[in-house]
Amino acid sequence: MFSFPNLSDATLSGPTIACHLRIRKQRFRSPWPLIHEMTFPYGHILGYILFFCKLNTENALDFHDCEDGALVKNVMGSFQSSGLIHVAGIATTLINSGQQWDFPNGWAPLQHMIVEGLLRSGLKEARSLAEDIAVRWIKTNYVGYKKTGAMHEKYDVQKFGDFGGGGEYIPQTGFGWSNGVILAFLEEFGWPEDRSIGC
Repeated sequence: MFSFPNLSDATLSGPTIACHLRIRKQRFRSPWPLIHEMTFPYGHILGYILFFCKLNTENALDFHDCEDGALVKNVMGSFQSSGLIHVAGIATTLINSGQQWDFPNGWAPLQHMIVEGLLRSGLKEARSLAEDIAVRWIKTNYVGYKKTGAMHEKYDVQKFGDFGGGGEYIPQTGFGWSNGVILAFLEEFGWPEDRSIGC
């Protein structure tokens, strides 16, 4: 579960999350491209995550089952052509600002939210994309661990095993959410004996 304090007042650079959630409550009857333009700038992972979410009674976001297969396929197409998916995971944004939440960094919780949302759609194609994302993320964490002997809080999605940087502090290691997401992915998809872990 992902919480925003005072969600109705939360803003990004541009339209608000609250605006997105009002649209979300309308059950996405409008075409996805219009909603995407109204909510987040092109190339921001949060717009895709919020598509799969609903606001619960504690003003936190929960995942829901999206029953509109055509809409999910449109969102998947938009996501696959967004430029956010890279060889070693999903970038948070397409902006290379040098800050930790921007390109080329990928974060375990965001990978997990996208995978969870895709799985909840129930579509075979969505499950396949979810597994592809999970495999990329497992590989980058594995290679990073083999190189450094530690799990990291964020990874560079351009190359397997490179940990992320930027921000206001030295990147952290031994990170619980990285460990937890890997375990969740392995529990969901397993790791077939014939699948290579190397990159």
